Amino acid sequence: MDTSDVQNLAKIETMLEEFYGPLCSNERRKQIDDTLSSFFEDPHCLRQAIFFLSASSQDYTKSFALNVLQACVCHNWLKYSDGDKLQMRYYTRKFLLENSDSLQYYVINKLCKLIACIARNEWPETDPEYFDFVTGLINLPSTKMTGLVLLRATFEEFMTSRDVMSVSRKKTISSLLNDAVPSVLHFLIANLSECESMKQERSGKSIATECLQIISHMLSWMSLKNNISDELVTALMSYSQMPSISNSSQPLVDDSLQLLAMDCVNEIMAKKCVPKDSEHFLVSVFNHTMMLLTSSNQYTDTFLSKLVYFLQLMISSQYSRLSSVKGFPTELFLGTLLEFTFKQTNVEIYLSCLDVWNEFLEYLKAALRENQTEELSTIYRRTVIDLNKNVFRKVLFASNHSVLDEMDDENLDDDEETEYEKFQRLNLDIVVNTCDIFPADLVNELHSMFGTLIGDFTSLISCVTAMDGESSFELIIRAEYDNMRLHCKLRDLATVSRLVGMVNSCFLGCGPLYGPENENIANRFVSGLLMVCRESIKFNLFEIQGSGISETLHSDFSNLLALSLGSLQLLSHWISSFLGQAIKLDNREAISTVHGWTNDCFWISSRLIGGFNSKRVVFLRLAIHIAYSHASTIRASFLLDIPAVQDYLSSTLSEEFKQLPLEVQCKCVQAATLIILSSWAFQDHRSERAPRNWESRAPMFRSWAEELFREFHSVARNPTLNRNEQEIARRGLEFLSGIFQCLTTEVRRAREICVESLQCYLDDVVSLCTTHFNNVELCGSIVDVFHSVLDSVKAQLGPEKCTMVIDTLISQLTPSRVQKIFGKSSSDVEVSIISKFIKTLMRIVEEPGARFGMFIPSIVCFITDTISPLICHDNYYSPDCITIFLDLVFQVVNLHWNKFLDENSKLPSSHMIELLRIFGNCLLFPDLNVYKHALNGLQRLNEVHKLYENELFKKSLFVAFMKLLMSSLIEKSQSLNQDEIIATLHSMASEDNNTFFTHVLPSCLNDTISYAAESHKQDLVENFSRETDLPTFTTSLKQFINDIMYVKSLNASSNEVAANFTSLTQ
Repeated sequence: MDTSDVQNLAKIETMLEEFYGPLCSNERRKQIDDTLSSFFEDPHCLRQAIFFLSASSQDYTKSFALNVLQACVCHNWLKYSDGDKLQMRYYTRKFLLENSDSLQYYVINKLCKLIACIARNEWPETDPEYFDFVTGLINLPSTKMTGLVLLRATFEEFMTSRDVMSVSRKKTISSLLNDAVPSVLHFLIANLSECESMKQERSGKSIATECLQIISHMLSWMSLKNNISDELVTALMSYSQMPSISNSSQPLVDDSLQLLAMDCVNEIMAKKCVPKDSEHFLVSVFNHTMMLLTSSNQYTDTFLSKLVYFLQLMISSQYSRLSSVKGFPTELFLGTLLEFTFKQTNVEIYLSCLDVWNEFLEYLKAALRENQTEELSTIYRRTVIDLNKNVFRKVLFASNHSVLDEMDDENLDDDEETEYEKFQRLNLDIVVNTCDIFPADLVNELHSMFGTLIGDFTSLISCVTAMDGESSFELIIRAEYDNMRLHCKLRDLATVSRLVGMVNSCFLGCGPLYGPENENIANRFVSGLLMVCRESIKFNLFEIQGSGISETLHSDFSNLLALSLGSLQLLSHWISSFLGQAIKLDNREAISTVHGWTNDCFWISSRLIGGFNSKRVVFLRLAIHIAYSHASTIRASFLLDIPAVQDYLSSTLSEEFKQLPLEVQCKCVQAATLIILSSWAFQDHRSERAPRNWESRAPMFRSWAEELFREFHSVARNPTLNRNEQEIARRGLEFLSGIFQCLTTEVRRAREICVESLQCYLDDVVSLCTTHFNNVELCGSIVDVFHSVLDSVKAQLGPEKCTMVIDTLISQLTPSRVQKIFGKSSSDVEVSIISKFIKTLMRIVEEPGARFGMFIPSIVCFITDTISPLICHDNYYSPDCITIFLDLVFQVVNLHWNKFLDENSKLPSSHMIELLRIFGNCLLFPDLNVYKHALNGLQRLNEVHKLYENELFKKSLFVAFMKLLMSSLIEKSQSLNQDEIIATLHSMASEDNNTFFTHVLPSCLNDTISYAAESHKQDLVENFSRETDLPTFTTSLKQFINDIMYVKSLNASSNEVAANFTSLTQ
């Protein structure tokens, strides 16, 4: 010891006292932290740390000194002599024995980690008595707690997943520790049993806590099948049921032991452990579960969360075995689980319980599919019915309004849901799940509730009276009780209406309730929903006036209308199916019913378009989607004869229509296009219209399009556009794009009529492209039109027009413009433009035949000369664009593979190498999605074309790609893509094992641990298994990477040993 050591100790103590003091600012803490970090770089830090540990009385300083010592052990241990290592072991253990009573727990914990870290390098070869030292501490009452802390630290250090040991040593230690598991568990269980009588004492609780933490850690690595004994399960279950009171002055239940025990039980359940005596284990689990469920009133929310997780694990992993045990009381268990679920007052815990029931329902679906017996159905049917009844009590205001009214229905979470919406959705998902199992019971109950609530709504409508003529209406509510009752009724009708839409699949062709016997129920659902929507819009219920009408009721009416419109849209497919059957059977009454429904649907849309204001935009969007769904599914010849449909077509040409949001206008235009041009799936043989009737529909569409695009046509050729003209141009571009998109899957004749009618407007788009492509707002819409044209009507457009479109588009994307768009600073609009453009190029690349093949050389040059140089640099890339770009590169190579290898082709093989090198450049990006996209592209090319066998690839890129992938594994820069990287490396190595072992692996070693001895590097290569199957390759590669990282960790510190341990500890 010298004067400088004493001075340094005083400085360290002062800094640490200030660092942990309440007055230290964040900036000052950063300064102190930097100063303390520099201490690790001092070559004399080891000597000073030992002095600080021995001389200081401050716990902060002791903790800091232990951190320094552990860093020295981790990085420099192999540099020390055997004598120094022995002295270090002796010193640390002696210090622990002498000071365990006086040190704070966190300091003891750090000291034990240091001792375990030393033993990790020495046991059992040069330190065979280490575990005798640990067990000796545990067996003495005065040091039992310290011994248990040391045992836990030992397991944490010995069984770490960090790269601090070689793979061979990890295997040796793992094998030895697993051999010791039975004896360790035995004395841990014994200690837990001893502590039961002392659970209220501090010492007893501390020992039990350490034992449970050790068991929890052991469960993460030991073999469970042979080590899960009855004694262990009994001990864990016993502690999970034991609330302990810490002292008489603190009456609150301290459930920390319960929580630890439940963590252990959940670990066993999560690993789907099935011990040798599985039946006894399952019975124990069941008894434990029943005791926990029936005693749940005394549990804290934290424990309840763990209990619910346990139930979820038990249902998913053990219930199928449990239910097969002879005499298992199924109804008792499920009844207890139901009671436990629906008595939860904490909303989050209740919703977690619903996850348990979802697991059970998934099990039940599978069980009924495998064994559809009446006995099995009878056992569970009552439970499912009770489950639905209880869920309805939770979601309906009639039975739970006090709770539901307290939920937040304004603020949105990360999923864009309010608390109330999330609660309703998760509950209704349970009900829908049961519909797949026992649909008739649910639908009958739903039909009954819906009918009652619709009757109440009809009575309500009778209370609406007109004010000031026919433009406004009044609803009179006579008392506050009626107001509350109306609030509950409207909310419940909205919930049931939403559920009607959610179960619509039951009535479709593959659904369990498909058929004429259930048509009346579905019919009433549709009629009821339409009546709610029609009357709500007719009387403007969401804005209705009247004494006693509050904002809450306006919100209720709005919610009801929105959910009813949403359910109507979901039922449009059933309406189409119902119409098909009606026409097939010549059921005039049913056909007339669909006429009425369709008329109402389009009346709703037209009414909302005509009376649009900002408060109605949500309803309008939903109504337009209904119109689009009907236009695309009800492909009947009578559609154009329905008055409301004709009014709807007229409304798309009105002045009011131009005031709608642009995306709503586009959807309206698409629906109108399908009404006029969609092929008729249902031809009523009594209809006066001829089959298909293209002769009259073609001029109808042309006339409608002329009026729709009149303003667009008048401004498209202008060299300059003012603000209003830009809006007109953009609207016309969006309409064109939408029309072409919606006709993608239509019959040839419909697309021909479309192209014939819109030909002149496409010429307008080309003109806009050449004069206004720099306008960001118009640019995206222009590219959208071209993409839609090439995607849906390129055959009808003809080669000359397609050539003009493609040439025009490519000519506008100059290198400077592409560089701006690909830059990280580019706006979302610009990223969208280039993404759409790349997708457009993909349509050209994917098109077979010489007509589009002529563009491939220019596209390849555009990729390699314009885009590729930009993405080689980190400063110029947008991940969203790059993934789409990689798809384009893949398609070019994939679809034109043979042309690249043909010497007479216009596509030289050097261009293919350049394209493949783009995948390599993308493997340098940190973005996970880009990296994975590049890997997938390479693998798909190998699957289709045997890329890795190709001589050109092997000669130019084979080794470079493998070294790049190995580098990613070693640097751990793409840990989430590790499995994909290994699979790709395996595919490559399988094609040329010799190159992999003689060049790639040695090269990686030289690049990463060049300082290691050549013999050691040779051993690492030779230890790599030559077996070619993927599992063996994966294991060997992970071991190889682990050993490289271990060698690197040993050389991470450049500090030399300043003195030997003997002199330092004297």
